Amino acid sequence: LGGIRVLSWGKDEDALERLKSLMPPDADVLHSMVPLPGGLERELTGGLGVPVITTIHGNGKVGERFSDWAVFVSKDHARRHGSERFVWNGLDPSEFSFRPKAGRDGFAFLSKTSWKVKNLRGAIRVCAQAGVPLRIAGGDRPYGARLEALFRPGWRWVGRVAGEAKAGHLASARALLFPVLWPEPFGLVVAEAFLSGTPVLATPEGSLPELVPPSVGRLLEWGEQARWVELLGEVQSGRLAWEPEACLDHALRHFHYRSMTESYLGLYRARRSEAGVTLGDPR
Repeated sequence: LGGIRVLSWGKDEDALERLKSLMPPDADVLHSMVPLPGGLERELTGGLGVPVITTIHGNGKVGERFSDWAVFVSKDHARRHGSERFVWNGLDPSEFSFRPKAGRDGFAFLSKTSWKVKNLRGAIRVCAQAGVPLRIAGGDRPYGARLEALFRPGWRWVGRVAGEAKAGHLASARALLFPVLWPEPFGLVVAEAFLSGTPVLATPEGSLPELVPPSVGRLLEWGEQARWVELLGEVQSGRLAWEPEACLDHALRHFHYRSMTESYLGLYRARRSEAGVTLGDPR
């Protein structure tokens, strides 16, 4: 590949005409990060002569259909949408802060706090029952949960985080709590935690059985509330622990941006081959 160029257009624009005006003449593949309007992929391939691949990041609506060259972000995500094609998300390890066990305390929550499926209220409930510290990041709502966190000793509402603040939030915890209540497409924060050397305690929903083997965390059905409370106590006391180095190694082997890149390059070649053109050859 000669390089990557990011193209964008507004919702009120004609996507095909906009892309025609923006598309480099030597483009090999158009990789869309959003589902394109019905039929547009065929128009793009025919009108521009550039094969299209689309990565689907979220869960489709009931009855929604995606193109034959849709790529999903986990094996479970693909299966639920009638496909076998997926690529795990990849990250840059340099953006995170690895720490050994020393200096870690309490638990981290990092998700969209206003999304009920992320189960912040449930995380608050089991941490309160277990009497363990909790640091919450990911947004400013819901305000009732935010207020509750302010009045519990050892708890902290961190709010929105990015960069070094997010890296520190993940690296300072004994474990990340990810008790989601929906079929998670991927769960990027899980990979981020592993790059920080932080194990993950999660529900076995969606992609999570693929991402969290026993060597780097624990999966537990949300209905087992008493066991969740017991698990948090065991981890906080140190009776149950995972090696930070094992978490980091797991992330480097499976969730590095290089692995993701190689997987997508393979798909680009396959897509071009289907169109009768070798990757890098002029059309």
